[in-house]
Amino acid sequence: MEGLNAEFWGMTPLVIGYLFAAGILCGVINAVVGGATLVGFPVLISVGLPPNVANASNFLATVPGYAAAIPFICMNCAGWAGGRC
Repeated sequence: MEGLNAEFWGMTPLVIGYLFAAGILCGVINAVVGGATLVGFPVLISVGLPPNVANASNFLATVPGYAAAIPFICMNCAGWAGGRC
């Protein structure tokens, strides 16, 4: 079970705390103004992820927020689009 050990993957407690704090910050930024990618992507790169993996991970982390916003956007735009979204 060596592969399940966080230390084996380079996830020291400091890195885990850094990622957790960055995740909270990104959530707050996304909730208030959007654009948490400006923080999230550099953080993932700084902990050693390859750029393509960091990009995919960041995309997957932001999709739920965008999906949750769709119903609210449709409610606000219903008057503009003649009731269609």
